[in-house]
Amino acid sequence: MAKRKETEAPVAAGEENKVTPEMVKKTITELLMKTKRERIEDLIAEMEENGFFTAPASGGNHSNQEGGLALHTLNVMMVAEKMAVTLLGGEEYNKIQNSVIIAVLLHDLGKCGDYGKQLYVPNILKSGKQSEAKPWERNKALTNVPHGVRSAIIAERWIDLTEDEEYAIIYHDGLYEPSNVAVIKGHETPLWMILHWADMWASRCLENGESEVE
Repeated sequence: MAKRKETEAPVAAGEENKVTPEMVKKTITELLMKTKRERIEDLIAEMEENGFFTAPASGGNHSNQEGGLALHTLNVMMVAEKMAVTLLGGEEYNKIQNSVIIAVLLHDLGKCGDYGKQLYVPNILKSGKQSEAKPWERNKALTNVPHGVRSAIIAERWIDLTEDEEYAIIYHDGLYEPSNVAVIKGHETPLWMILHWADMWASRCLENGESEVE
């Protein structure tokens, strides 16, 4: 079995103190740079400008703290790699590693928002305080484009995605998103399945998220 370097620094919910935001950002950046995709530096710059590394991953479910989006993304990468190596073997995984990195690390890119608007904004109660149960709400000033679609749109402003990468990113929520049913059911691909199930495991098991898509 061919050797590969495993992704470092994933954490489960409640263990955030073990990993700093700087470590998470550094690991994600290094993995993206490792793909040597043309203009990947420009995409990373947009991710930073749009708040990818500080945004929450959901309104009130998994990884809803500041920086939760990047932390969740790294958790998904860890699970995806272990899953892919187990199912495919190290040698076969190495053949698609760059696509796994691209699809996984960019699958929730749209959750940082777009056009200078954040996707999640503080959920302020009538009392004037931010909700503890659901700290964030969707930004009503941003068009209601599914975040998977938005993720692919942002990524493809800077880099070329393969058809398989684009498909996996856009439809990564699978049958949890009703509008995906006609596209996904019966047309699953290995890359899509790796991303989808790694995302589900990270958000539902590692991060104790609820079952709804957010």
